[in-house]
Amino acid sequence: MALHRRTSELFARWCELAAFTPVYRSHEGVQPSVNVQFDTDTNSMAAFRKFAVVHAALATYRSRLLEEAYATGAPVMRHMLMHYPHDAMASVVTSQFMFGPELLVAPVVSAPPPLHPLPSPCVGWWGSLPCSSPP
Repeated sequence: MALHRRTSELFARWCELAAFTPVYRSHEGVQPSVNVQFDTDTNSMAAFRKFAVVHAALATYRSRLLEEAYATGAPVMRHMLMHYPHDAMASVVTSQFMFGPELLVAPVVSAPPPLHPLPSPCVGWWGSLPCSSPP
């Protein structure tokens, strides 16, 4: 079995990704003594705290998604095609997902981060311009 080491950078990326999932947890791993933990140092604590705040801020939205999942079977984390079936890019993109119908999540899972543009059906950018509604 190959052993993987969780670095500070990888830990921060996992915290960032976990903020946009139903459950926010750190996954101590099989060898906590050699892998970065949430309390390893001030940087790991800051990363964990930062994205715990994001996860907490999404509580109402996440509750709605979980109620929808219970009622309809729709997944909380979704392929883009569920909301953008006529978007050609949505059918080929495998590096991002929708967190419900409103949030597009594109986690960085490799080092160094890719320098390609984020395929998006939206015209604006989260936080500055509104995204147009799906057709």
